[in-house]
Amino acid sequence: MLKTKRALLIAGSLIMLCMSAVVGMTYALFTDSVSVENHLRAGRLDVALVRTHLSYALLDEDGYLFESSTDEPCDFTNVTEENVFGLTTTDKKIAPGCYFEATLSLQNKGDVAFAYSVGIRMSEENSAFAKQLRLTLMDAEGNILKDGNGNEIPARMLSELSEGLTVTAGEMSADDTEAVFIVRVEFVEQSDYNTPDMTPEEKLCNNDAMGTEAAFDLVVTATQIAG
Repeated sequence: MLKTKRALLIAGSLIMLCMSAVVGMTYALFTDSVSVENHLRAGRLDVALVRTHLSYALLDEDGYLFESSTDEPCDFTNVTEENVFGLTTTDKKIAPGCYFEATLSLQNKGDVAFAYSVGIRMSEENSAFAKQLRLTLMDAEGNILKDGNGNEIPARMLSELSEGLTVTAGEMSADDTEAVFIVRVEFVEQSDYNTPDMTPEEKLCNNDAMGTEAAFDLVVTATQIAG
């Protein structure tokens, strides 16, 4: 997860020059002093990652799809095992048509310009389930997120990211306070992303995902911009 570089204070030595002279028994002492204080403070690369909105579709008690959302903020700045989509290991009611969409706020709390990247790292071997989970990265307006070169980052199935994915998503200056992006994962049917000529037998491979799991890590990294 994100690491915070703490402020470093380097204090120069206090230079004191004292001069005194005794001219004669009948004269007072003369004194003079000069003090110089040197303080250098290193900049701080300090960022926070907060989920500001979550919308999702799950199965209800009767097995029907229902949609819901929450605006309750959730801080993911420090290392945590909490799921960015609010899921727990007991959540099993996921089927084609379900989706999770998390709006994430990258907040600049320091005074150093930096570039930030968004990465996906698979944390287990691909499964049939991963072949039906489509990942989309979007900007705050819901448009496909672009990399640092202005190229759109296409939606991909998790099974296509076995070697991971890392893209430079943007830059923030010391004056910028926030950058927002959206991560969406949806459980699609095979026919949603495969050839329209798929046979009924081929569509049965949807069933291969039943009872399987897919796990991945979302990694957001901030790196100081040299110039």
